[in-house]
Amino acid sequence: MSGNGGYTASTQAMSDASKKLTRYAQDLLDGNPDLATPAVAEKDFGNAHTAHAKQYLDGAKNLSEAVTGYQAKLAELGTKLTSGAKAYDDNEYDQSGQIDQAGTL
Repeated sequence: MSGNGGYTASTQAMSDASKKLTRYAQDLLDGNPDLATPAVAEKDFGNAHTAHAKQYLDGAKNLSEAVTGYQAKLAELGTKLTSGAKAYDDNEYDQSGQIDQAGTL
């Protein structure tokens, strides 16, 4: 909030946040490149536990899909913040032009 009780938007803060979100989104995938294909396979569960392998492998696939979805939403939010910052900048520019022209003949 600004000092006069209204809200303000810092285009620089929005731009910085957008860059961070985009970087976090990329880091998320870079740090987890192959969650859907774990190193442990069904044969590694042993004869007594192969019934549990499907649950484990399905869980790994679900985790991979969740991380990929989260990454996509982070990237989308970063893009929307960039668009919002540009809209604020454009509006500020337009408003300042109108103020400069106010009262001129």
